[in-house]
Amino acid sequence: MAAALLVVAGFLEARRPAATVDALARLGLSVPQPIVQGFAVVGAVVGVVALVAGGGPVGRAVAALVTLAYVGFTLFVAVTLARDDPFASCGCFGREDTPPGVTHIVLDVAAASAAVAVMAAPGDGFRAVVAQQPVAGIPFVALTALCAFFAYELLTRPPGTRRSGAGGDSSRDSGG
Repeated sequence: MAAALLVVAGFLEARRPAATVDALARLGLSVPQPIVQGFAVVGAVVGVVALVAGGGPVGRAVAALVTLAYVGFTLFVAVTLARDDPFASCGCFGREDTPPGVTHIVLDVAAASAAVAVMAAPGDGFRAVVAQQPVAGIPFVALTALCAFFAYELLTRPPGTRRSGAGGDSSRDSGG
């Protein structure tokens, strides 16, 4: 799931880097848009490689990169929260409406922890695990994708976001 989120976030952020550029600028870091896009592409590539890498030195190295990415995300969000300077977006997923929050930290720490576990015991890789699952691995892949989707939803729908009934729009609470 952590690798899949890297792929999705990297792809979307590479397409729309403005929110990340703005978030970094609010922290006093002037990072040009092409650099942000480059890091986003690297993140997506690391996610893809993490999904296909097996065990051994490659699996450990990729898990280390995933760990570094999520530790970096955790630190970024922690600094923005510590500054008590709320802003509209942390740049996640290239969206302008993903304010940094505790949910980001919790998911980032969980993803970094999972990557550390893979570094310690890389296992066989996603493809090999899928091959060992019943029903050609379809339930396993579906569950992994569903977990990644829910994580995406948690990160892109801030607390207080509610959906109304069919056809309705969403509104946000302004309370904290």
